[in-house]
Amino acid sequence: MKTQTEGKAEQMFKNFGKKIDAFIADFKGSTDNLKKEEVEPRVEELKHSFEKLEAQAKEFKENNKDKWDEIEKELKEAGKSLKNALETAFSKK
Repeated sequence: MKTQTEGKAEQMFKNFGKKIDAFIADFKGSTDNLKKEEVEPRVEELKHSFEKLEAQAKEFKENNKDKWDEIEKELKEAGKSLKNALETAFSKK
């Protein structure tokens, strides 16, 4: 049986994943001035990092259910920071 917190966390990761996919799609559309061989490895690295983070969060959540609300808040902030950093890094031409 899932708790409400577990459902919120899973939804957060799904939404974050969708935002990364949308960012990647937008980014691929704006790579005219960038070399494809420079961009694709970075995109794959981002996807891999997200998958790794998601797995670690799931494991942590299972082992520390009492602290998950606090961690979920921090992850949301980290996601916002990551998004801003990526947008800044890739907006330079």
